[in-house]
Amino acid sequence: MSLAARQPKPFLWPLTLLAAVLSLAGCAHRPPASVEVVSSWSAQRALLLAQQQFQFTGRLAVASSDDGFSGGIDWQQRAAVSSLRLRGPLGTTAVQVEFDGQSLDLRLSDGSDLRGGAATEALSQALGFDAPLSSLSFWLRGCDDPTSPAETTFDAQNRLASLGQRGWQISYDSYQRQGALWLPRQLTLRRESVRVRLLIQAWTVPG
Repeated sequence: MSLAARQPKPFLWPLTLLAAVLSLAGCAHRPPASVEVVSSWSAQRALLLAQQQFQFTGRLAVASSDDGFSGGIDWQQRAAVSSLRLRGPLGTTAVQVEFDGQSLDLRLSDGSDLRGGAATEALSQALGFDAPLSSLSFWLRGCDDPTSPAETTFDAQNRLASLGQRGWQISYDSYQRQGALWLPRQLTLRRESVRVRLLIQAWTVPG
């Protein structure tokens, strides 16, 4: 189908605006001089993998060799089910996605619903790349996907600094504390000509 239904692009903010927001956010939220060190990566990873319910709101910017867009994102995780919305500048919902680890449901801005292969193709066209949905719920909480080999590096606090998995490179630029967890605040995902920058403004986790 036509992705005049494909949006989010017509509804999303220019990349330059989000770049300015990310830059200002980085200046306004410098980490404190003294940061509590996580006891070990294995202990932190176990906590992150056990955290199977969470949600966050944030902003993202996507750039590829011939296209780009930016906008808001809302993510909710309930066990294996990932639900997300991509939002436009006035709160307009451009795309809603639900993925349970096997099947994908997609609702476009014109109200049409797609499932299965048609949903996967439409989402890839809308984003400009094939989203690694089965691994994103792990990467976004700051750990590797345990079902696939990974290359990792760590910062001085024993948190992921970079992750290479499934052909993607993820860099973790800053974290925020949520109870016993360190969760990402800014991260960048890269694969070939695709770059996705994400600023997570607010996490909600049980407990």
